[in-house]
Amino acid sequence: YAVLGAILLVTLWTRMRHLEEPAAVCWDEAHFGKFANWYIKREFFFDVHPPLGKMAIAAAGYLTGYNATHPFECGDAYEDHN
Repeated sequence: YAVLGAILLVTLWTRMRHLEEPAAVCWDEAHFGKFANWYIKREFFFDVHPPLGKMAIAAAGYLTGYNATHPFECGDAYEDHN
């Protein structure tokens, strides 16, 4: 159990370290964020890829009270949009 606990702590440390960087929209956030906005707003759009990941992100946003107002353009800073 000690080895498993050590591995868990190391993986948590590497995952959570510098999680706030970058403070701007990057590659995937630009696409997945826009799709999540459209799901939350219930707007029609067409996507050739399977929707499960985007729907999960939209569900998390909906459940946490996100109001789908962030534009998700590459390089935009994250601001408070609640």
